[in-house]
Amino acid sequence: MNYKSYVEKAIFHISNSEFTQAIDNFNKAIEINPKCETLYINRAFVKARGLKDVDSGIDDITKAIEINPSNEENYIERGTTKLYDGRDFKGAIDDFTKAIEMNPMNYSSYLHRGRAKYHLGNLEGSKKDFAIYNQKKDAKMETLR
Repeated sequence: MNYKSYVEKAIFHISNSEFTQAIDNFNKAIEINPKCETLYINRAFVKARGLKDVDSGIDDITKAIEINPSNEENYIERGTTKLYDGRDFKGAIDDFTKAIEMNPMNYSSYLHRGRAKYHLGNLEGSKKDFAIYNQKKDAKMETLR
């Protein structure tokens, strides 16, 4: 069986809230295609959000970053996971900052980084990030008109 077949099975199990079975299928897909960063990201999502195993999910996202350190979305995913877990706001800020360095136009990174700064009590930094978020979001909306 090819790795995509296991991914399809994993998605089926996710849709039925069968998270352990989904993980098993992602594990098999990763055995076949260990350099596919998306498999690690998908497995991380199930671990962190489905099974509430945030630490293991973050480990998977970190593996995806090791495979492709130039994908800003992986940093955003790891930062978002840390942000909503609530235990590593500093690490979340670092991830969002890296994503911003890679793509300053991705305005959602400013929003999330602002939220993390707020949780750490950095209200001034939070306000600055929220202002940049609004400015970049408005500019993006203008280009869509």
